[in-house]
Amino acid sequence: MTRGQPWRARIVCVVLLLLAKVCVCDIEKEVEEEILDKKQLDEFYNKGYFMLESSEQHKCIIVAEETLRLEDCERPTRRMLWKWVSRQQLFNLGTSQCLGLKVNTSYPLGMFVCDTSHPFMWWRCQDNGLRGPLIWRLTVSGDVVTAKKSSYYNWRRYGSHNEGPCSFPHEEIHTLLGNTHGRPCTFPFKYNNKWYTECTTEGREDHLPWCATSTRYDQDERWGFCPIHGSSCDTFWESNAELQACYQFNLHTILTWSQAHSSCQAQGGNLLSITSLSEHRYIRDHLASVGTRVWMGLNHIKDGQGWHWSDGSPLTFVNFTSALPAKPMQVSSECGVYNPSNAEQWQGLACSSALPYICKKTPNNSRTVEPLESWQYIPTDCDDGWWAHNGHCYRVTAKAENWHKSRQTCEEQGANLTSLHSLSELEFLVNVLHNFSGSSGEVWIGLWKEKSSPVVEWFDGSPVTLAPWHQNQPPQILPTDDSLCGSADVKGWKRRGHHCYTVTSYEHTFEDAVSDYYCKGSLLTVENRFEQAFVNSLLKEKGANGSLFYWIGLRDQEDTRGYRWIAQNNTEVPLTFTNWNKHQPGNQYIC
Repeated sequence: MTRGQPWRARIVCVVLLLLAKVCVCDIEKEVEEEILDKKQLDEFYNKGYFMLESSEQHKCIIVAEETLRLEDCERPTRRMLWKWVSRQQLFNLGTSQCLGLKVNTSYPLGMFVCDTSHPFMWWRCQDNGLRGPLIWRLTVSGDVVTAKKSSYYNWRRYGSHNEGPCSFPHEEIHTLLGNTHGRPCTFPFKYNNKWYTECTTEGREDHLPWCATSTRYDQDERWGFCPIHGSSCDTFWESNAELQACYQFNLHTILTWSQAHSSCQAQGGNLLSITSLSEHRYIRDHLASVGTRVWMGLNHIKDGQGWHWSDGSPLTFVNFTSALPAKPMQVSSECGVYNPSNAEQWQGLACSSALPYICKKTPNNSRTVEPLESWQYIPTDCDDGWWAHNGHCYRVTAKAENWHKSRQTCEEQGANLTSLHSLSELEFLVNVLHNFSGSSGEVWIGLWKEKSSPVVEWFDGSPVTLAPWHQNQPPQILPTDDSLCGSADVKGWKRRGHHCYTVTSYEHTFEDAVSDYYCKGSLLTVENRFEQAFVNSLLKEKGANGSLFYWIGLRDQEDTRGYRWIAQNNTEVPLTFTNWNKHQPGNQYIC
């Protein structure tokens, strides 16, 4: 009897242990193979997650025990879901880890804690392939996902129409308030032993979304609020009932113009535009005691356009623009700065500079695009010699006169100089001028400015809702008479923008050409493809052909093949555009 008790004990222990092992295995298998339904999957997709599908085998990557493998995309699990996060890392939902490289091992891929010091954790797209450090590329061997240096493999987002893995990359979210001066969110970040790949309201009684700006909030406690998209001005904004707008003064945040612009748009607003004297006074008074320059929405970024507001408001306050550079800088982009110490003149600065910024939101303004009715056809009858367009009649007068005389000529015919209120009208007039043989390309319109007024206005009294300024406009130096007018072309010269051009018909040396004796001006500089096209047209009109050559102001200054434009009026013109002919430039010192 006594000898049998230990034997019975051993049997019981073994059986219980086996049962425990069976239970544990079943639980793990159940967790790993939890299949997500369509509703769950859509929720993850809306948060930026995606499944990475092999374009050849039509299977998706899943993180297995020791490797990454390809499995049936129709059975999605959390271990199949990936998301681009900070530092160009790929985060896996099921493991809460990031994909990295294990160099000098038999299997080069691995999953790591995302903030590890391991250096090989980033991935970039090359067409539809994924490339990591040291030119390692994500590829497939059988059903095993691996990395090789000499292989290229196509991947796509599962369920998309051949969208590559980087079709929707990670976008930085710049924080508001907090304690990091606008630094972007770091994703993923760890808070209360949980990794977050998006803003959260956890831990806040006010339920405002926030994020950490370092990977470990519990250690660093560096954070900021996340932008709230919408038309409401209840949170983070100051409302002004008189101006029917609200403003956000980010005076302790330092961002580039583009980053500031994105931050404002993420909240349903835009960078500051100033459209009235009362608004100018409001901004001036608010910044009077600050003494720091701030970004506003004024910019000269788009080639071929003049200064304009980023929210589409018409730029009418030309009294404040005389300090803005007439031409963009070398990077072809310059942005507007409000300087409290010189509030009467807006200034320009390279858009890559970092400054505080002001956002503006107009909750009651529902017009985000041009109304459809402005493009719809309205039957219109006009007298002979007039063009009809949507309820208005237009006529181009061939006789060249000054602005005042042109206005009188229109009034004698029961009309006004043209005012523009929609892109539809602008498109129509551009087409009319294109087909009008007597047009020199520039005509008077009804936009003018009285000497005592800070703004440009339509002479017919209609509101200015559209002001598509041409490149290098509005003018840097305003006229001193009672209207804003241009100047007539000099005989023998052709005008384009603020410059006039002529082609000489006699030969001379480069030194003579530079001397101003023949040109009565500077040798030609070509700053973009539009100016090149204009010069081509000018030469064609003069009967030029491929056998003729013309001096321009480009030369190798120090015999180093480092070409520069010759300074004009002691001002350097940056070399931002070239149009070299075949086999040019040569090896010799040339002009």
